[in-house]
Amino acid sequence: MTPATVVTVTWPHIIDAEPGVTRNPLALAVADAMPRAERIVAGARTLYLTEDGERREYRWPQEAADALDAWFAGFGLEPFSFAIPAEPLFTYRDRPVRARAKGGRAA
Repeated sequence: MTPATVVTVTWPHIIDAEPGVTRNPLALAVADAMPRAERIVAGARTLYLTEDGERREYRWPQEAADALDAWFAGFGLEPFSFAIPAEPLFTYRDRPVRARAKGGRAA
């Protein structure tokens, strides 16, 4: 069994963070903890990332979800650590985003 990944949110993650799901403190910390991960999206309750051509979805541990909620609400955030489960909730093949033609139809 693969062990969980420990993610540590540090002061640099907090200081360098920007509003949004791809540059918030947890997204930056996950990028450091999982260097092979691409397209990291740290939403309010769920983490999405692409790794080795697979799109993976994880549910945040409660302490991570609470910290992200507080950060988005404008409250301070202190450095902390949490674990991402070894097994994602869902795994599926990553598909490239197709360009849309005029009129909103997929090209």
